[in-house]
Amino acid sequence: MNIVLWVAQWMCALAFLMAGAVKVVRSKAGLEPVMGWVHDVPQYQIRLLGACELAGALGCVLPGLFHVGQFLTPAAAAGGAAVMVGAGVVHLRRHEERELVMPVILGLLFCLILVGRVLYPLS
Repeated sequence: MNIVLWVAQWMCALAFLMAGAVKVVRSKAGLEPVMGWVHDVPQYQIRLLGACELAGALGCVLPGLFHVGQFLTPAAAAGGAAVMVGAGVVHLRRHEERELVMPVILGLLFCLILVGRVLYPLS
């Protein structure tokens, strides 16, 4: 089970690392062709979401790697799942049903990490 959880943690961390970095670095105009929802949101909220995604990516793997503050991994997973629920709501409101695949997959992985790391913490 530990290997499954580590694979899920790295997958979610890499996805959030890439998505967060793009949102922090690129301008709103640069994101619009790829992420249509940014048209409805101010620039500072896009950057804040990107920063939260970066923090979630770090929280998924660093506590387990350094064996410090390991309670942060389930907390990061809970936050990641919440972000994915929000992403799903945004895509549903915008009638972008095809865009729901990634939030659903990542949301399920984050739930797996949350439950798994509560039941099977690293020792």
